Amino acid sequence: MCANPMSVKSVIITGMAKPIPLPINDANMLSIIRKLAQDTGNVFIEPHAKQRMRERCITPTQVYACL
Repeated sequence: MCANPMSVKSVIITGMAKPIPLPINDANMLSIIRKLAQDTGNVFIEPHAKQRMRERCITPTQVYACL
């Protein structure tokens, strides 16, 4: 069962240091997405999205630029 996205209250970012919970809001989530998307290896374009991209003549490079 998937969690309701509106019920999620925080994100935990892990690494070598102790995890730090961050409150989720638009600004924090945008910051996380942009940080991860700097490496295009972290971006996965699903088949349905690829289909829509072809229909709209959108390239992966344009998607990466938006992220």
